[in-house]
Amino acid sequence: MDLGRNTRAFNYLLLFSIFILQVIDNYCRDKLIRLSIISNLKNIMLVAVPIIFLLEMNMIRKKRTKDYIFKDELKYIILLTGCFTILSLYYIVKNRGFEMITLVGLIKIIMPIIVAFFVINIMSLKDIYKLMSILLIITFGGYLISITDKISIENILSINWLSSHSAFESTFFSPTAISFCLFFCYFRKHKFYTYLSVLFTIMTFKRIMVIYSLFLLIFGSLFSKTNKVPKWIINLFMVTFLGITVIYINLMLGNINDFLFKYIGIDINSFSMGRAYLMQVISSRFTSLGFMSSTVNYRSMEMDLPMIYVEMGIISVIATIYFLTKIAKENWYNFLIIIFCLLELLTSHWFDITYFWIVAYITIGSIQYKQEEVSEFKKSKIKFVLKEIN
Repeated sequence: MDLGRNTRAFNYLLLFSIFILQVIDNYCRDKLIRLSIISNLKNIMLVAVPIIFLLEMNMIRKKRTKDYIFKDELKYIILLTGCFTILSLYYIVKNRGFEMITLVGLIKIIMPIIVAFFVINIMSLKDIYKLMSILLIITFGGYLISITDKISIENILSINWLSSHSAFESTFFSPTAISFCLFFCYFRKHKFYTYLSVLFTIMTFKRIMVIYSLFLLIFGSLFSKTNKVPKWIINLFMVTFLGITVIYINLMLGNINDFLFKYIGIDINSFSMGRAYLMQVISSRFTSLGFMSSTVNYRSMEMDLPMIYVEMGIISVIATIYFLTKIAKENWYNFLIIIFCLLELLTSHWFDITYFWIVAYITIGSIQYKQEEVSEFKKSKIKFVLKEIN
């Protein structure tokens, strides 16, 4: 879609604003600073962005010669949200109660795909790449500021991979770091941004993310050149992952023998860093009122697939695996992105990490629908940051 210079600049400003507010919010939360005005302003802007983009698309729709793209992906997330809504309504009526967090959670599921839909339809890949480049630098800068007081030889030497200890670990910056890593490990126009995104992810020290970032750095370009994923592999993956999820959930709930302790000497509670105990306590003390209602004393299960299983049953788990996998559309690299998302949903709290999902969906859409522009952005030349921004 051809846009004027002023319109493009305005779109940059909109997207910059929500991510910069997110960086500030991450810093405040990391430092335990209560600044609700930033969080509220961030949420208001997040709602305003798709509304403004919708008005923009309506104003210039007469100039459009092609149909809108990224519609199937939007449809799948709408269907997933609809499934969660119906199941939630069932438990709300059945158990005669309502939690506002359910509505907020449903909005957080659908909002990122809406933002990504407009970005994919309005912005060129060149503009998206430049936007991601600048946002990566800004976000990484915010992270560095947040750990300034922790930088010391002692803290560096105390990093322990086996015990998952690092003074530089960041719960709040890590999702954004890996989201940029997913983007730049495919679009390798400049090695600088690819390496920076991987370094950022490693520094935030979340083990699954670190492993995945290194895997994509080494093998990502290979998967971006391969043929489509055979349907039988996709179907086998969905069935296998569902089976693994069911076994994992029952292990966490203590319904089957803890084979980790029996054969390896590590019990499931230690392996899950205390989440198994938390899940067992919460699941025994709450009455389901739908999505994200399993909170006791402000504590959630911190694992989304097990959480929705307890809240809404196996149908919600099947729907999540099915609709998210459908988004990949037989593209190998997108399939890897979805596998990562499902692993995080299985082992951590991931559904409402809004800004990760925005970047992830934009990456998936750019790979899927902007192939005529993709070849230029797979080059591997290092250029200075300021030159790229300018």
